[in-house]
Amino acid sequence: PKPAPVVTPRLVSEAEMGHVLVAARQLPPSADNPLRAETFYIGFLLLFCCGLRRGELMRLTLGDIQEEQALLHIRLSKFHKSRWVPLSPSVTLELRKYLHERRRKKLPMAPEAFLMWSQHHSPEVYSAERLGVVWYQLCASARVLNAQGHPPRVHDLRHSAAVLMLQRWYAQGADVQAKLPHLAAYLGHVSAVS
Repeated sequence: PKPAPVVTPRLVSEAEMGHVLVAARQLPPSADNPLRAETFYIGFLLLFCCGLRRGELMRLTLGDIQEEQALLHIRLSKFHKSRWVPLSPSVTLELRKYLHERRRKKLPMAPEAFLMWSQHHSPEVYSAERLGVVWYQLCASARVLNAQGHPPRVHDLRHSAAVLMLQRWYAQGADVQAKLPHLAAYLGHVSAVS
């Protein structure tokens, strides 16, 4: 097969992501999920703030959330690696709000229940394709588009998270080269070269 061309990431700014998250909050509930807006909101927030891979988000269960320690346990991801992802205080607060609403609505709270829960699907999790469709709809409604009028890819949130972390370190005057191994471990890369 012909090799696919490398797609240049379209970085999403914090302001643009804010517009997308506002649009996510306005999603109507569905018969499959009365917390549809909150579910997509927390999912896209974790992708953007933690640099998770789409598949990592889709496999995340409630048992993988260490709420008190503000950690996510990403199990057997790419290259069969597992890692702990620390959450910022603001992301931890949003995750707690989501879990509180989920308890209040009496949605599944067992450790094996998926974070991106939807009762329509088997297993009870949104598909990666559905996540992409909703992402494109939200970007279009928030006018987060490239020069050709196309929304960024879901994977571009991972690139955006990494670049924003690097920019923050530069702004703080940190030794960015020394921090690259930490960023690689946080993102689940094999090494800083990746």
